[in-house]
Order: sequence, then structure tokens, then C-alpha cells
Amino acid sequence: MSAFLPLTVLAVSFALFLVSQISNLLTVRSSLVDSNGKFLALKEQRNQIIKQTPQLEARLAKLFTDILTLAKDNKEAQDIVARSGIQLTLPQPGADANGSTAKPSSSPAATPEATPAPTPAK
Repeated sequence: MSAFLPLTVLAVSFALFLVSQISNLLTVRSSLVDSNGKFLALKEQRNQIIKQTPQLEARLAKLFTDILTLAKDNKEAQDIVARSGIQLTLPQPGADANGSTAKPSSSPAATPEATPAPTPAK
């Protein structure tokens, strides 16, 4: 038995270990590259949603204003306003750049300028 046999077996084992580690490293790297691509796509999608937010806020403000206007004459609209707690908040001078006058208010305590919701006619 040669003295180099254990050293040769050890060297081959170490080489196989290094090959398996390099293989795992390449697998993790390709997974990371794929994840980065998905992250960038989701980031772009989120940015598009953020850009649409002002239009959605304006549409909702118009909808709530229309519901409040309709609630003056319509019993069903009055019920919707009462159940939902839709209120008209008065804008502070110069606070709103797009000129919107109606905004939904989820809690009157959050906005000190909130007026009470109209009471349904009996």
C-alpha cells in the first residue's frame, strides 16, 4: 500500500466537495437573478398603481359628492349615507391643489372640520 493513496483519496474528495459547492452557488445565483427580474416587474407594477391613485381619489370624491347630493331627495341614498357614514369635509384654503371639494371621511374625530352626516328624513 502506497503512502500517497490516502492523500489521493483526500484530494479527490475535496475536489468533489468543491464541485458540489460551485454547482450550488450557480443554482443560487440563477435563482437570485430570476427573483431580481420578478422584483423589478413588481416594482414597475406598483409604480403604475401609485400613478393611478390621484385619478381614483378624484373619482371616489365625485361619487361621494353625487351620493350626498342624491341623498337630499332619495330615501335609499339617505340610507347608504347613514350606513356608510359618508360626510362632506370642508377643504382648508389652499390645501387641495386639484380643487376637489368632497372627500370621504372614515372618522369625524380624525378631521376637526368634518360636518355631521345628514340625518335621514322620517
